[in-house]
Amino acid sequence: MPELKINPWFSMWTHPRETIQAIIAYKPTHHLAFLSIVVGWPSAIQIAQMYFLSEIISLPLILLFTLLAAPILGIIGILITSAIVYLIGKALGSRSTFSHTTSAIAWSNVPALFTGATYVILIAYFQAGWFSSAWINMPVGHLMVYILFCLFLGQIIAFGWTIYLFIQSIAEVHGFSTGKATVNFILAAIVLIGVVQLLS
Repeated sequence: MPELKINPWFSMWTHPRETIQAIIAYKPTHHLAFLSIVVGWPSAIQIAQMYFLSEIISLPLILLFTLLAAPILGIIGILITSAIVYLIGKALGSRSTFSHTTSAIAWSNVPALFTGATYVILIAYFQAGWFSSAWINMPVGHLMVYILFCLFLGQIIAFGWTIYLFIQSIAEVHGFSTGKATVNFILAAIVLIGVVQLLS
């Protein structure tokens, strides 16, 4: 097995193609388990907030729920997305394997580290109130208003950067141009939205 000479947690942000190429050559499933937690924890937090869990259970139990649910939600999300991207990619002429596609999808979600960090700050400030229906009306100081703006703006930027990494990573493993990988992304996004609508 060749040696992994880069730190993908850093290089993925700025050199996604080279990073994915190195990871696949080393081990396609490299850190997949941890990445599933990175991807799944923000989703678990959003679910807990959507269902106002603090009105049912205590904050420690909510956090325990999110930690237990994170790897399950993360791996399910990664595998479903990978399957859709892989099948659409094959229809478009991809040469990628499913494991390589899964690696690309998982590592393109590295910005979820930042999203998770923003939730740590928000929960530390709002406590159980973050998971209640009344959180939007909770009083905040002027400094916190500015911090909240920066955190939410950061989440938007992280989401946009995830899309960029997604497209570049798919282009690398599928042997596509950036334009063709963008088409793969758009078609996969349409299918994923349809799946979510059917399940909701």
